[in-house]
Amino acid sequence: MRLVVLTALIVTAGCASQATAPDQAASAGNREATQAAAASSSAEGGFNIPPGYRKRPDKGPDVYCAKMVVLGSRFPKEDCRTEQQLRDLEEQKAAMRGEMGQRMGVCASANPCSSN
Repeated sequence: MRLVVLTALIVTAGCASQATAPDQAASAGNREATQAAAASSSAEGGFNIPPGYRKRPDKGPDVYCAKMVVLGSRFPKEDCRTEQQLRDLEEQKAAMRGEMGQRMGVCASANPCSSN
């Protein structure tokens, strides 16, 4: 029984990972739109707006908002941050990625993380 379920999951995952031609064209279009947005935002002063955030001039000159899903609620919450707050958030994310990369590199070499 486990083998049947495992085989079905593998086949489903394989089918889901294969993109059809329209899907590939749509993803190429999304990629081009993202690159165009990055180019226009870098021309504005080197600030790249994180994915999901939109500029909201009605809330302030440098305010960006995104809809966030709240666990246990059907209603999304609007998260608004200033440009400086978004820059700080991106720096924190980059620092966390760097720390995680260092930890993974240490744990992957010469078994220092094993409990033996």
